[in-house]
Amino acid sequence: MMAFAEDLSMFFDTELGAAVPAIYKGKTIPVIFNRPFILEEGEVASIASSKPEATCRTEDVQDARQGDRITIEGVTYKVVLPMPDGTGITILNLHV
Repeated sequence: MMAFAEDLSMFFDTELGAAVPAIYKGKTIPVIFNRPFILEEGEVASIASSKPEATCRTEDVQDARQGDRITIEGVTYKVVLPMPDGTGITILNLHV
């Protein structure tokens, strides 16, 4: 699949955009960090948690692998699953 060639810099601007700086493999890269709330309801009890993920420019994490570490807002996360979408964006599913 051919990568989508679009200028994504405005989305990953850490001063004016939605991005925050992250440390990945010794480099500072911009990421859009999300921690969506998840509520799993059971018959007896419900479990609330979050599912952290970092949306990145693929060029910054093109060699991302399961088990890699990334530090965002002072917390180090383990990459559970890198998901490149073919448009120049990769979502890293994360776990503390």
